[in-house]
Amino acid sequence: MFRHRRRTSLALGSLFLAVLLASALFARSPAQPEKDAEDEFSITGLQGNPGLPDYSATKGAIHAFTKSLAKALVKKGIRVNVVAPGPVWTPLQVAEQGASPDKLAEFGTKTPMERPAQSEEIAPLYVFFASEADSIYITGEVVTLLGGETTTS
Repeated sequence: MFRHRRRTSLALGSLFLAVLLASALFARSPAQPEKDAEDEFSITGLQGNPGLPDYSATKGAIHAFTKSLAKALVKKGIRVNVVAPGPVWTPLQVAEQGASPDKLAEFGTKTPMERPAQSEEIAPLYVFFASEADSIYITGEVVTLLGGETTTS
């Protein structure tokens, strides 16, 4: 019971705080007429995970929050989008408590590409969202990067 409250509070509470701080910062920088707020959250928020229902719920709430925030801030020239990747190889996998060599070797192999993404493979999407020239008309989107897998509703 405690785990889900702690995870929910941390995931959602930190996002609300970040939005408050970013809104204040964006409001003080009139030199740039269009601003972009983007974040990264898990595909689990769209597909769910039977072993992590609390984690899945927080990610789903964040996706809905992003869409609502995009609608609320669009008239202020602030675009809000989310990147929702599948498995991405980072130092966190190695640092994960109980991560055996076998478990690490299997990480990401269930994607159609049979491997996790590398950070440099997903970075261009963040650059795309930050670019006014490329994404000025895009807001409220949750973009998935799943190594060939598609989402279903």
